[in-house]
Amino acid sequence: AIMLKRGFTQACVIWSRRRGYSTHGNGPIPATPPQAKRTDAAKSTPLLRPTLGLSRTAQHRITTCQPDFSAKRLVIQWEDGKRQDFDFFWLRDNAPSEVHSASSQRLTPTEKIPLDDIRPISASIHPDGHIDISWSDSSHSSFSNLWLRQNAERGSSGDDLLAPPNEKTSILWTGTSFGATNLSLSEQKRNLPGVQFESLMSTSDTSVLENMLDQLYLYGFSIVWDTPLTVEASRAACERLGYCRATMFGDFWDLTVDSDKKEADFSDTAYTPLSIAPHTDGTYLHDPPGLQSFHILHHNGQGGLNSLVDGWKVAENIREHERQLAQSGSDLKPWKTLTEKPFEFYYTDNNVSIRHRSPVVHLNEAGRIQHFRWNNHDRLPPHPNTSSQELRQYHYASQVVQRQIMAPENQVMIKLNPGMLLVTNGWRVLHGRTSMTGSRRLVGCYINYDDFLSRRRVLKRREGDILQLY
Repeated sequence: AIMLKRGFTQACVIWSRRRGYSTHGNGPIPATPPQAKRTDAAKSTPLLRPTLGLSRTAQHRITTCQPDFSAKRLVIQWEDGKRQDFDFFWLRDNAPSEVHSASSQRLTPTEKIPLDDIRPISASIHPDGHIDISWSDSSHSSFSNLWLRQNAERGSSGDDLLAPPNEKTSILWTGTSFGATNLSLSEQKRNLPGVQFESLMSTSDTSVLENMLDQLYLYGFSIVWDTPLTVEASRAACERLGYCRATMFGDFWDLTVDSDKKEADFSDTAYTPLSIAPHTDGTYLHDPPGLQSFHILHHNGQGGLNSLVDGWKVAENIREHERQLAQSGSDLKPWKTLTEKPFEFYYTDNNVSIRHRSPVVHLNEAGRIQHFRWNNHDRLPPHPNTSSQELRQYHYASQVVQRQIMAPENQVMIKLNPGMLLVTNGWRVLHGRTSMTGSRRLVGCYINYDDFLSRRRVLKRREGDILQLY
């Protein structure tokens, strides 16, 4: 079962109670593990509500604000005892009073602010909580207490849950985190993150849509149950999450795989009945697809089990593996290679030739995992003139990744039946398929990562929130 740190669990419960939501059952913010039983399969999978790294509800009162001219910072003391310092230039440059009320875009003339000489002439706290500052360049700024507090409590490492997800703000999983590695249909409905199609499509209640976006954020995948077996319904469900992205495959593909089709007709292994190792799509693109959907409309043959692998969990395993290698005296560094050295991937056919070089694991400035890309089917060889030592590191890192994703203990095996629309986070979760027979019709699309994150942030806006942050 998924193991959650006690502090994370407690924070989720506390945040839920503050928001006035139930911390159990099938309400909009359930807090039971994903493998907990449901009495109604049509309801959303129980899910821990994330604790936000931003002050969303409390109207914290400022007790004092005092300029520290030697440090060039404004020192603010809050009623709850916290102290926070704000750089003079930062305050002058980012004043919310100089943001366009309709577009939320900045109007501040940054280039005209004295870099080293900007300082407050006066700073006063108003009864309603906001601060007025008169500056040495004859300008004036106003800051609400909510604006200051929300900005100060943004996670500098990207760990607030409105930033892009990373391994610290997500729930990592293995092949057995949702029960058995090979799940029956009833186990899939009971244990896996998912929502009901009819509820997802509701325009009057967006709580199920928000729940699904949270599932994609936390687990990296979700299933839309009982999706009608039409292209139109499949597309409509996907468009609740974001815009369908046009690529060389079109904006919404309709693909029939036939085991009797001649191999010469295939331009990608996805079009073949062959087994496909777990991989992420678009490794050869500068901006790989963020979300990817899969909906089987019919399959009249055998096989075709789908595998899911948590790439961020794989990356964490490799990070730990490198620590163990170092302790044993080995010079092999797979984590360093995967995070610092570029791997090149490609896609080619008669009309398209695309390639891209990038580290397999992309980290943010705080060292958090942002993106895992890997497709051994599409990996180009490194240059043959590369030094033997570098090639040794490259080859070993490639082996370690491939062994991790092929390990049964890291794979969740499911059978995608008609009516199950699977959506995965393509920057995290790898998908694969066993070999199959017969004819299988698959529809789906890509959705940009930015659109997915945008939809989620907008749904989480509350009255008084800062639009630049939400």
